[in-house]
Amino acid sequence: MEAVRSLFTRSNVCPEHPRQSGVAGVQALDQNLPGFGPFGTAGAHCFNPSHPAFVRIAAMTAIRQQFPVLRLGRQYLRPIAIPFLNLPFGHHRRSGEIVGWSRILDDEEAVCVLNSHGTNSRGARVLVDPNLNPIGSSMTVILNTAEAGNPGYTGPHKVKSMVTVQRKDGAAYVEIQSIPASECLILVNHPDL
Repeated sequence: MEAVRSLFTRSNVCPEHPRQSGVAGVQALDQNLPGFGPFGTAGAHCFNPSHPAFVRIAAMTAIRQQFPVLRLGRQYLRPIAIPFLNLPFGHHRRSGEIVGWSRILDDEEAVCVLNSHGTNSRGARVLVDPNLNPIGSSMTVILNTAEAGNPGYTGPHKVKSMVTVQRKDGAAYVEIQSIPASECLILVNHPDL
């Protein structure tokens, strides 16, 4: 019974090395095998928490925790218009362009915008729900991964800035200025929640 109980002690739940083969593994670890975890470590990770990619992912995770609409909302792919290419609102199958989608929970809408181009900045108009975002209302930027990864960011759509909801031909949309390559924005219509 003591051997079984020792299997579930904290030190044995995440051992530094794998157990020995066979019956001997109940009592002892095999010191000749590399430890668990990245590069044979145990209880540590090999990520650099100050790396820009790590910082961006941490910022996205924090925002997701803060706003229930990003976890629980219904998700809709949003048509976009690309003014510089004269493309009207639609689901354009062009690689490297802006991708937009909404998460909606009750009267909250979060618009997520991704520049899928790997090297060039992009902008577009992204449709939003006209019933939740009447003309003249605005959406607030709650995440800009370019700003999160670069504290000296001077581009458009800084966190806490507002983007006015506009209308054209009955469609409600937000105008997204050029955002850097491979960056993401999240805007919400109720930032106080």
